[in-house]
Amino acid sequence: MSQVKKYFVKLLEDFRFQELDEKFYPNQHTFNLMKGIPVPIDVGIIKNAEKSKIEIADIVRNMVLVVGADSDFKYAEHYKLFMFGLYKEHLIQNILADGQTFFDKEEYMKAAANFKALLSMQQENGSFYYYYGMATRGIYLNGGDEELVGTFKAEALKSFEKATLLSPELPQPYYFLGYSYLNMGMYMKAEITWKTFIQLVEDGEQKEEIRLRIQELKEPVEIEKGCNLVISGRFQEGFHKLHQYSQKEAYKDWWPLYFYSGIAAFELKDYENAITFLKKVLAIDTFNVDTMKLLVQLYEIIGDKENQEKYLKKIDLILNN
Repeated sequence: MSQVKKYFVKLLEDFRFQELDEKFYPNQHTFNLMKGIPVPIDVGIIKNAEKSKIEIADIVRNMVLVVGADSDFKYAEHYKLFMFGLYKEHLIQNILADGQTFFDKEEYMKAAANFKALLSMQQENGSFYYYYGMATRGIYLNGGDEELVGTFKAEALKSFEKATLLSPELPQPYYFLGYSYLNMGMYMKAEITWKTFIQLVEDGEQKEEIRLRIQELKEPVEIEKGCNLVISGRFQEGFHKLHQYSQKEAYKDWWPLYFYSGIAAFELKDYENAITFLKKVLAIDTFNVDTMKLLVQLYEIIGDKENQEKYLKKIDLILNN
């Protein structure tokens, strides 16, 4: 089961699946298509059968949620054939409208399921990926446990990326994709994405907002470039670029700045600075095992067995408890 599917399928708990009599279908063709196929009916309607009436329009809305929530559902393709046979070219607009209604009511899981159903019908539509991205963004902004938030942040990011690939002329996916990258600390990607947004969007508040954001990204982008230099093995260049920011108060909580400065110093055999930088990492991220492993190596090189043992014990406590 995919990461998002386990959240979406909870929508199906509101339904009971059962076959409908011929009288519920508008014509013989649709009945023949659905004969022997159970359809999703709201639990509330089943419980109040005497007072509630089953409407085909409601069944179709439920089918859309099922298709969006679980693409592997046994009767998903039957449902699509039935819905297209019933509404023909109007089906897509109907689903889109229902998705927007759920979104406006802040029922983001149902909105996302509607847009996901659309994507199962038109997989190369950039606008639908944008709508799906907005709904999944709404889900994680509503809060929840760490796993849910992380899962839907990733889903929103992928959706906005797909929207820009399929419909590069649309400005809004770039706007939200830039923020997704920013929140992940991917400053270079955020800058590039927002520069594209600036080129596409008309003058207005959002354009000015993003111009200011790009200005604010200048130093974070340079820091990321410095980290990438270290990762690529250009230790002297990376250390030099990072050093000018490691003393700035604005970045005192940026542990990757100190981590990669520490790695660069280590590789340049500047062990004293390496230890200083790596200890700064642990002051911010106490349980960073990779940093502790580097400190173990450093203390072994300089012959400090006491500190070497100290960090070996810390690593063991973290990994085995």
